[in-house]
Amino acid sequence: MNGRLVDPGQPHGLPDTKITAVTGYRKPVDWLESAAFETLMLERLTRGSRTDGFFNGLARDYGTLSKRLGLVAATAKMVYTART
Repeated sequence: MNGRLVDPGQPHGLPDTKITAVTGYRKPVDWLESAAFETLMLERLTRGSRTDGFFNGLARDYGTLSKRLGLVAATAKMVYTART
């Protein structure tokens, strides 16, 4: 993103970037637990799978943790939500 801060609430904030997905949590989360989960996500990202395969794999392998954290991820075409 060339060092720019992006405010997704602003019009045209994300379309000008090459962002594939945005992830977050539905509620406040413990920083240590979320850091561990995000490490797992980063490891998955290094495999270079398609976006849907990435989220489906997270749900399959780390479903309990992603549900407890309230993981939400959005792409241009879909919103993935880990439901409890």
